[in-house]
Amino acid sequence: MIAPTSLRRRLAPVLVAGLLLAACGTDDADTGSDAPSDSEMASDDAMSDGMSEGMSEGDHEMTEGETTSEAAGSAAPDVTATMADGSTITLADYAGEQLFVETFATWCSNCRRQLGDTTAAAVQAGDDATFLVLSVETNLDPADLDGYAAENGFEGVTFAVLDDTSLATLSETFGNAVLVPPSTPKFTVAPDGTVGELVTGFESADEILAQLDTPA
Repeated sequence: MIAPTSLRRRLAPVLVAGLLLAACGTDDADTGSDAPSDSEMASDDAMSDGMSEGMSEGDHEMTEGETTSEAAGSAAPDVTATMADGSTITLADYAGEQLFVETFATWCSNCRRQLGDTTAAAVQAGDDATFLVLSVETNLDPADLDGYAAENGFEGVTFAVLDDTSLATLSETFGNAVLVPPSTPKFTVAPDGTVGELVTGFESADEILAQLDTPA
């Protein structure tokens, strides 16, 4: 019998694909041979009860930050991401630092809009905080992130691509809203390694800085 955690991790790529399609819409005529089988979809149904959180139409139109506090105060999740130069990072690598983490996708227009303010916050924070921007596109070549950052003028933040296991871990910690890029999910990790609330919705640079434990 497969343990629940192992099942979640095996299904992570299928679940994330469904979340992304739900967030951005899809063409009914676009049906490929890689679509999940009926048996896979049946398995997904066992985990779908909580999927609606963070995926409503309102997520695409939010103008104010919304918070989810269930994970606040818990230890930072054990996630791994690959940077443009091929090296890998974990949240634990930044122990003792103030960390701001945002999940995104390169195709997401809401993400580009939010990253403008996130970049502004990173520039203002300087050495007082580290900003990580993690792509949920597990098949994305990390080397493409340099071009994405340069094209959009995003400076002062570190881009990296999450792996499938880390997507499942983030979902277990924060819920499925953290995997829906158009809702611009964000959270902080304090120097003691505990996470803050998951925040969705557009936030200004000042609103982001207000969440960080940095010198005035």
